[in-house]
Amino acid sequence: TISPTLVNEARFGYTRLSNSLGTYSAYNIDTVSALGIPNLQPGAAVSWGVPFVSFAGDGFASIGDTQDGPYAIDDNTLQLVDNVSWIHGKHALRFGFEYSRQNFNQIGNQFSRGQFAFQQNATQSSGSKPTGGDSFAEFLLGDIYQSTVAVALANAKFQRNAEAAFVDDTWKVTPRLTLSLGLRYELTPPWTDTLNNLFTTAVPHIDPVAHAPVSETPYLLRQGNCSDPYAGPPPINIRWTTVSAKCSNGALPYQLMRTSYHDFAPRVGIAFSPNAKTVVRLGWGVFYNQEIGNAYFDLARNIAGRVTLTSNAGIPSLFYSNAIPGGSGTVANVPSPYSYAMSVDHHTSYAMQYLFNIQRQLTPNFALETGYLGGLSRHLQGFQDVNQGIPGVGDVSARLPFPGFSNIQLVQDGGNANYNSLSVKATRRFSQGFSVIGSYTWAKSIDTTSGIRNQGSDTLYPQNSYCLACERGLSAFDTRHRIVTSVIYDLPLGNGRLLNITNPVVNTVIGGWQTGGTLTLQSGMPGNLSIGGLDNAGTAAGGYDRPNATGVNPYLDHPTPSRYWNLAAFVEAPPGQFGNAGRNSIEGPGIIGFDAEIHKQFRMPYKESHTLQFRFEAFNALNHPSWAMPNLNILAKGNAFGVVSGTATAMRQIQLGLKYLF
Repeated sequence: TISPTLVNEARFGYTRLSNSLGTYSAYNIDTVSALGIPNLQPGAAVSWGVPFVSFAGDGFASIGDTQDGPYAIDDNTLQLVDNVSWIHGKHALRFGFEYSRQNFNQIGNQFSRGQFAFQQNATQSSGSKPTGGDSFAEFLLGDIYQSTVAVALANAKFQRNAEAAFVDDTWKVTPRLTLSLGLRYELTPPWTDTLNNLFTTAVPHIDPVAHAPVSETPYLLRQGNCSDPYAGPPPINIRWTTVSAKCSNGALPYQLMRTSYHDFAPRVGIAFSPNAKTVVRLGWGVFYNQEIGNAYFDLARNIAGRVTLTSNAGIPSLFYSNAIPGGSGTVANVPSPYSYAMSVDHHTSYAMQYLFNIQRQLTPNFALETGYLGGLSRHLQGFQDVNQGIPGVGDVSARLPFPGFSNIQLVQDGGNANYNSLSVKATRRFSQGFSVIGSYTWAKSIDTTSGIRNQGSDTLYPQNSYCLACERGLSAFDTRHRIVTSVIYDLPLGNGRLLNITNPVVNTVIGGWQTGGTLTLQSGMPGNLSIGGLDNAGTAAGGYDRPNATGVNPYLDHPTPSRYWNLAAFVEAPPGQFGNAGRNSIEGPGIIGFDAEIHKQFRMPYKESHTLQFRFEAFNALNHPSWAMPNLNILAKGNAFGVVSGTATAMRQIQLGLKYLF
């Protein structure tokens, strides 16, 4: 405290996070070597495990260890903050500065144990419109649709210096009117990899209906200055056999992305009290979401070498004997690489939020609040495959924009979202042994991507990577209606209560108990329909196709866990075509939950301020099942589409607790 009207606040903080993701087999069982699949190497002991095997279209459960990992993360953040508060007349001014030194170290990769995907192509009937087929039968035959493997584990040590400054003024214009104005500026550069392991894929403009000219073929671009992109340090033990690699040599910044210098975030707030019992609030602000290291780490995975091979359509050409490419000595040859890229001209994701709210005190203990909250989000990050083939039938290689590559996973920042909600909240403050808070929210959230990685039942890539606008639909987390009511009630037994108990022993046992409960009613979240991972459109993008909607109402009058949706509402699109069903176009079951509790405090005889609290709590006290999202695969075996196989929330859980308060 410098003076009664001037205060300086300085803070220093250090945060460290170490985390790892592995399998049971790690360091214990080298399953890959035991299987003896040609050219599939066991890799580091941390990545030991069982290859992942998936079955598309049939609903068969996958086998093997997850294709994710291993991952080991070591984060360190040093933060310095200095804020100054100054009261000057009717103004309360605040301004400050924040500096953080951020380190994000990660090692790992997907598909380190290999993945083998089986579809129905080789066992389908012949003809222009093949039908049937069985992915498990193709597994038994060894007819692989697609194989994916990482040559090595990626490694990166990221660091950056992030800075931010702000100023705001809370101005008491009149006793009934308060105006708040603020501005925040953030400068957060892209991550720098001190190991020099980053490669990006330089991708020219893509015409979605024609191949790019040969002179505009993508290539791998290494950060920094060099004469040989394969030269160490560190040593790069792969060689791309179908694409070229170059050095940046100043063509791009060392981070392979340009820094955004335009992250200004203004804020405005107004509070007006027309009388002593009413408050009206308005607000508007911009909030930035800075780039995290998770997506940036993909650029280090380029030199770890990920290979995806796809069988010819209709004619099996991929088997265990040739599913994993080989190499010479310690160098692995990588044909048709699965590569990663990020937009060079980076735009920071941001949200613009605005609200209008009215709060009214109706009685001394009861208040009602209603309002509107909205938001727009822009430059949201998401993945797209910029080497997706043009839809069609037959061999897809002739329909790929860049045949030397398989997938080219681009982190694009063209996503957008909007959110609108109305809410009502009633509050009865605790008096006469009773309080209640109840709220209702009616909301809708729409976006083109709900997260950088797939959220909910969203897919990793759009169905059509050349039409991001076609992905506009309900957010994966959209919840249209939500009611939450909480009650606290003093049981009328005990000393000084309605049913007065004067005997101290009896009062200790049955007097002074308090009970409460929370009721939650929530509509279902949306689901993204699928055809089980089949590449029906023939784009070689990984099987993110949706079905066709028939126009039949998908919702049943009396849904059950064994049949929640109408089977006749969706069908598989014709071969070589995308499905017309929208993203997240069907709503799943809602949630009904009631949590209850009862507790009592016992004063300690040796000190009045010390108490022992006994708590009895029951979560989902009524043991009501809230069904999980039904099966979204319209081609699931046994007409399993729309079948519920679990619950969204746990069944009844009871716990007892003791808490000592002093």
